[in-house]
Parts: sequence; C-alpha cells; structure tokens
Amino acid sequence: MQFVLNQLGRAVPAGVAVCLLLVCGGVYWGQNYTTVSRAGDITLAVEADLAMAHEDGVQAHATPANEAAARESRRSVATKIVTKRRAGLGLVNRGHSTVYEATFPEFPSTSSFLRDVNRILGTSHSSDMAEFTTVDWSLVWDELRTPTWSNREWSGIVTTDVLCATDQAVSLLEHRSEYTGGAHPNPWFVSRNFIDDHGKARELKLAELFDPSSGWADQLTLYCSNDLRRQGASYLAPLDDTDPNAVTRIVTLDADDFRTFGLSATALWIFFGPYHVGTYAEGNYSVKVPYEELERFLTADSPARLFRPSERGSR
Repeated sequence: MQFVLNQLGRAVPAGVAVCLLLVCGGVYWGQNYTTVSRAGDITLAVEADLAMAHEDGVQAHATPANEAAARESRRSVATKIVTKRRAGLGLVNRGHSTVYEATFPEFPSTSSFLRDVNRILGTSHSSDMAEFTTVDWSLVWDELRTPTWSNREWSGIVTTDVLCATDQAVSLLEHRSEYTGGAHPNPWFVSRNFIDDHGKARELKLAELFDPSSGWADQLTLYCSNDLRRQGASYLAPLDDTDPNAVTRIVTLDADDFRTFGLSATALWIFFGPYHVGTYAEGNYSVKVPYEELERFLTADSPARLFRPSERGSR
C-alpha cells in the first residue's frame, strides 16, 4: 500500500504539470494561428466604389445615378481570398495580441500573366502579414503585468477593389488600415497596376502612360487641384485666397502626389488618403480623369490602352 501511495505521490505532480502544459499550449495555439479561405467572388469595382464624394468638405457615400444598373454592371472577375493571422498572448484584459487580415483577388489561370499576378499578390500579402504579426514578447509580458488599453490588440486590415482585370492588364486599389495604439487607426491606399510583359506581370508607373514631352504632369496637376477644390479639400489653396475661412495649411500638388492611381475602362483615377489634401475628419478623396481629357498626352503605344476595351487589340 505504501508503494502505491509513493507512486501516486510522484505521479500527481507530474500529472498536474502535464495538465498545465496542455492548458498553456491550448491557450497559446488558440491565439496563434493562420487561416486561408476562399470566400466567394470579387466583382469589378464600379464608379460608386471609387468616387469618394464630398459634401461641405466631409466625405459622403457616393450614390450612382442608377443604383440598380450599377449592381447589374458588376461582374465576377476573381475568387476572394481571405488570409488571417493572429499572434501574441492575451488573458482576460491583459496581454498583447496582433491580428492581420487581408482580402485580395485570385484571378483565373487563363494566362501566364494572371498566374504571375496571383503569385505576386500571394507572396506580398504573406510577407506583410508575417511582418505585422511578429510578436514583441517583452511587450506581451509588460501588458500582462500592467495592461494599457491601447496595446491590448493591434490590428491590420487590407481589402481590395479591382478596377480592371484582363489577360493583359490588372489594376487594383488596396484599402489598408493599421492600429498600433493611439486615438484611431491609420488608413491609407496602395495601388497596384500590372501589365503583361512577355508573360510576366510588371508593375506600371504613372509616367509610363504619357509622352514625356507633352506637359502631362502640369495638366494633370491643374485638373486634380481644381477638382479637389471643388470637393472642398481643405489643404489646397483656395482659388480666392482672400477667403477668411481658408485654413492656414496649404498644399501644392505635383506629380509625386499621384503615385496612388488606378486605371478603369473609362478613366484614370487618383486617390488621396487622410491628411494628404485634407484633415483626418474629411476622409479620403478621389479624382476621376476621363481618358478623353488625357488623349493628347498619351503615346501611340501607351500602356493605358491595355485598360480600355476598345483599344486592347491596338497595342
């Protein structure tokens, strides 16, 4: 009997230790994981998605003239991929975790170009996710001991609009937002414009669209400045500089401000995030520049023609 009791005396602590390890492991693995899923289709963006309308200097939801027609014009162009990773350790209201979720398109493998676009998108989002969710365990320990609300959970979110998708050209606008403490998340745009370069996907720069001697940058600056003033962007100098209500911070646009751009079937779009041409409260701005306004600045073999249905075969 004494032998049995002695064995139990040794086994119980070991059993408790194993149970604690299992519980800790369950808590850890329950908060540190990666998932990838296919969640339906991504449809081609319509103007209502891209026109970030403003009323009295405040962003409002754009409403298409014919909402039913806008819904009908949407067509599926890709499978929606949702990848999510959570990392860190949180117990009740203590600890520190990071969460990253990206939604992006996976295009049909109808050409080597589109397959390469899929590869680039998958690789870049995996890299961004791994970087964002790298855990600072010293911060986790600090937050377990002395919690602060701003460090409890940091988050990164990416969603994607598809402006154009063909076997030769793809234009994407990524809406990104990160919260790493502070009063509010930090949103911004990332645009990705790809063209077919001998079966490989090559990212397009805005200047490639235009004849370099045409003066395109000055004209585009003038067009965007006037449109943003019309929308009420408060950081741009007012046309009437005697306006007593004009804000003191003044921004003068140039070609470097147009790096976030997209190409649809009908227009060049320029996107501006918070603080770029207005206050955070104003939200985002966009400017639509119809191709008709740009025609005289384009070269005969401009890559812009790959995004226009009537001209895809002419280049």
